[in-house]
Amino acid sequence: MHPRDHRPDVRGLFDPSRRRAIDAMVKFALLASPVGHGLLGAVAFAAEPDIQPVLAQVSRLMEAMAYLGEPFSDADRKALEAAANLGDATRTLAEVQRLLDARSLLMVRINPESRISVERGTAPARLVERGWSAFLMKVRNEAGVTGPLTAESPQARPVYRSGTGLAMAPVSVRPSGGHH
Repeated sequence: MHPRDHRPDVRGLFDPSRRRAIDAMVKFALLASPVGHGLLGAVAFAAEPDIQPVLAQVSRLMEAMAYLGEPFSDADRKALEAAANLGDATRTLAEVQRLLDARSLLMVRINPESRISVERGTAPARLVERGWSAFLMKVRNEAGVTGPLTAESPQARPVYRSGTGLAMAPVSVRPSGGHH
């Protein structure tokens, strides 16, 4: 069997609709935070935030999570609908944050000095064998940093090592037992 036959199927990872779904989640992470809301060029939170754009982003986030295989429960949808009808934007925003914090695997804080700290969120860390799970990551950008935030992990590295282009295998991959 050819080594390429063992590679994971990644064709769907670069699907434009999946990229739009992930883009919606990232934009929501910025919109959900009062500081991030201002970073996206939306109306800055004053005495009472404009909740309509936040609710629209949450709706898109729910659609994206359903598309990615992690749909919100009916109870969560009803709680969001009830929050949207509270009539008090501050209470609505607090309820939306509470609802989404429950699905956040990580809580990232960028303090005013631009130092980054990461805490474990309240979402259960479920791993799927031969699959993947979608989680939310809440970012509190107190510094107003506009550069990209990149998350890296040794576990996210490629499973397969690329070839060297040499005719002979490196010593580290030669069979043991004296056969050369």
